[in-house]
Amino acid sequence: MAEFNDTEMKIIHATFAILQKEGFTKATTKKIAAEAEVNEVTIFRKFQNKNNLVEITKEYYLQILFDKLADIFDFNEDDE
Repeated sequence: MAEFNDTEMKIIHATFAILQKEGFTKATTKKIAAEAEVNEVTIFRKFQNKNNLVEITKEYYLQILFDKLADIFDFNEDDE
């Protein structure tokens, strides 16, 4: 998983929260910035655009899900 600094993590978590509340169409970088308590310019500087931010957010949370599933099922190639 990519390494994110504190500001980037705030933005990723805020993006997830806004997407849950508003859906993709109504989720704006302005709303995400307000939720993350950062300037909207920071989002564009770090993630370029909304689509890229949403893609990174999706990948981040999918990796968490996969990691949890791996822990639950203890996937290990040596156990075959």
